[in-house]
Amino acid sequence: MNEKRVLFRCNADHATGFGHVSRCLSVARELRQSVDHICFALGSGDAVRRVQERGFTAAVLSGNDADAAFEQLVSRMRPSILVMDVRPAHSEACLRAVRALVPTIAVIDDSSRQRLFADHVFLPPTPTTKQLDWTDFKGQIHMGLEWMPLGDTFEPCPPSPWPGTGPRRLLMTMGGSDPWGYTMALAPELDAVCRLQGMELGIVIGPGFAQREQQIETCTALPCRPRIFDSPARMTEVYQWCHVALIVFGVTAYELAACARPALYVCPNADYKEHAGVFVAEGKGRTWPLRPYSLAFLSDVLEKMFMLTFAPLPNAGAKSIANLVQL
Repeated sequence: MNEKRVLFRCNADHATGFGHVSRCLSVARELRQSVDHICFALGSGDAVRRVQERGFTAAVLSGNDADAAFEQLVSRMRPSILVMDVRPAHSEACLRAVRALVPTIAVIDDSSRQRLFADHVFLPPTPTTKQLDWTDFKGQIHMGLEWMPLGDTFEPCPPSPWPGTGPRRLLMTMGGSDPWGYTMALAPELDAVCRLQGMELGIVIGPGFAQREQQIETCTALPCRPRIFDSPARMTEVYQWCHVALIVFGVTAYELAACARPALYVCPNADYKEHAGVFVAEGKGRTWPLRPYSLAFLSDVLEKMFMLTFAPLPNAGAKSIANLVQL
């Protein structure tokens, strides 16, 4: 009997962040019991340890030609299933070669032409994804927030809105690496509003932060005496602590929505803002403008956010993807 092998293609580094690997690990966990071997093909060594700690094999695509290294790995491994959650996309020549070798290909949250080589494409319902050209596509399209997998350490927690009395807790988390430097840029402003409004502030310093020790020292010294979450192993416990979060949009937005915690979404570019717009339209939060604003404006926005409530986002994306790709 032939072995059933699964290959995940994703990247993780300081610039990319770790969200793609994290959600692929969730899908891998769902597949673990029904396949013989699972391997992650990574663009760098930054996430190798994390993949190995979860019990999976990791291969780093070495050399300057990622396409060639990827083709060689696929040719050697001959996976039954390939799951792709990778930026930037591989060339079409590479994808055609891989397509000829792999029976089932799934693509997660990718509107590039890479999706056209897949059997299953899983997408959030943004305006751009709704208008994509699917000419000659022969696979299946699965569009909706319910299809997006959450992080591998995530566990749902019950809604816990601010009760209207007692301290209000504001969390700032900018991902595992914060490549944009938002934590240090926004911390002084959050410190000021928390002192003004009597709020408690929590700040996550992720494992991939540049100059981590310096950032921890600087944040710890803020006058409001924030609670520092240093590389938390389980983000769910951090989400349980807060009532509202200020985040860079990404996997964290889905996880907070699954815990029914409102969020302000910082969006580095138009693509992030479009994705965040889906959550804003559903009443799960609002986008945060990256421009000068007054302390009074920030205070007013946060006041409204603490009163926001909504039903938790379903946490079934990883299981749904795992079930479909095995059919």
